[in-house]
Amino acid sequence: MLDFIKILYKELQYRMLKQNPEITDENLEKELKKASNIKSAIALGSFFCVVPGLLLFTTFLRSDTINVSSLLVSLAVMSLLFSLVSTATQSSFIVVRGVFDPLKVLPIDHGTLYLSGLLAISIAPVLFIALPGLVYVLVKYPLSGILATLWVLTGIFAGHTLGLFAFSVVGLKIRHKPGRKGILGTLTNVLAFALYIGSFLVMMRIANTEAFAEFIGEYPLVYPFSVATVFEPLKSTALLGGHVIIFVVVYVVSLKKLWNIIVEPQYVSEPGGITQFHTSLGNDITALSVKDFRILFKQTSLLVGFLAPVTSVLVLFFIIPSEEGFIEPGTIIPLFLVGIIAAATSSVSLILDGTSIDFLRMLPLKKRRFALSKAVTVMIFPVVFSFLYVVFFTLYDREVLYFLPYAFAFPVISSLLAMAYYFRYPRDEVGIPKSSWGKVIMLTCSVVLLLGLAGLPVVVIGGLSGYVVGYVCSGGIILVLLWWFMKA
Repeated sequence: MLDFIKILYKELQYRMLKQNPEITDENLEKELKKASNIKSAIALGSFFCVVPGLLLFTTFLRSDTINVSSLLVSLAVMSLLFSLVSTATQSSFIVVRGVFDPLKVLPIDHGTLYLSGLLAISIAPVLFIALPGLVYVLVKYPLSGILATLWVLTGIFAGHTLGLFAFSVVGLKIRHKPGRKGILGTLTNVLAFALYIGSFLVMMRIANTEAFAEFIGEYPLVYPFSVATVFEPLKSTALLGGHVIIFVVVYVVSLKKLWNIIVEPQYVSEPGGITQFHTSLGNDITALSVKDFRILFKQTSLLVGFLAPVTSVLVLFFIIPSEEGFIEPGTIIPLFLVGIIAAATSSVSLILDGTSIDFLRMLPLKKRRFALSKAVTVMIFPVVFSFLYVVFFTLYDREVLYFLPYAFAFPVISSLLAMAYYFRYPRDEVGIPKSSWGKVIMLTCSVVLLLGLAGLPVVVIGGLSGYVVGYVCSGGIILVLLWWFMKA
């Protein structure tokens, strides 16, 4: 099975490289060998997952047994969330790439077991989020530390299972010309997913409080509150076994259902009258962007990746310490973070054309126009979220209204810079540039530099003049980036 997973992973990387205009036939074999190294992919992902784990580790050092129990609950929740989101996003990514198409004609009943194995490559680094805290508990409370480790592993498996279950329910429903009911259903699914994650975020926010410790003590049978029983070995072991059995059953059922849907995707069509054809008043950029959003509403699971800037900032609200305990709302910092994460996750928009890139290459479409349409697609959700953020906090502090131009400027700057960075290759050919950790790091540093240049006057100069200078800097940066896209 492991050998087959390696073959599928190599096939996935091969399909990505073939669509990458930066890769030529001469260096394809070399790049494929580098990209298909599973150990390197896991090691690099683990390195970046340790960072949020270290942030939580500091809270363990000054906690007693009761608070350690509640903090372990937060570790289990984080592991579950990261595993859930990773499974939900990567599942659609892998299936859309058509990696499993050759397997559909074979007599395979549980092909999604290989999908689960592929997803394990991206999920494995999640363990390193909890690793620093688990090491501390293992050293100080060995038996409880072993149980805590098993609970965290169960949380990762639970997130993976729930992600597969959600993907089997809504992720592979392909809508043909979705009407109002279809769009409403899609938004309902997204809202339900957001509320589900939000409930866990609330638990993380209060996980280090005594009130929360008392609360979870009253519901030890409910996951993730069961994790707090690690200092009661017999009780914790029994609960752990029960939860594992439940998640294994859901996992097996989800795999079977998901494979049947992969072989025969669910096409949902809503009845409607015949509409008269009319030409659009837009141009190629708006047409491509509208096309992207139509794909998003036809394939619900892809929306998760586009909501990453919003959900990630919400997560940071709850796990990053500040002088007030956590990131202080009503400041420019969340807008800054939205811009950074929007750039870091912008490559998700390229997945939308995974199966249609050959057709797009046949059109009289220039590379920079195509890149600009992708930038427009990427910036929509961050701009809407930033705008709502400013409007909401303006109700409490009118000075927050000064951030309104930044609510537009920061996502626009990050999106334009991200696409300019990915599509900087010399050939004027439409393609799907490959993203990597190295590129994401370089892009993130560049975005931080530009957003810092745009927002620094607010901090350094201060007052109304600081905002005016910041607005001018933001506008200048946007014009320079647009010039790159518009030049021949």
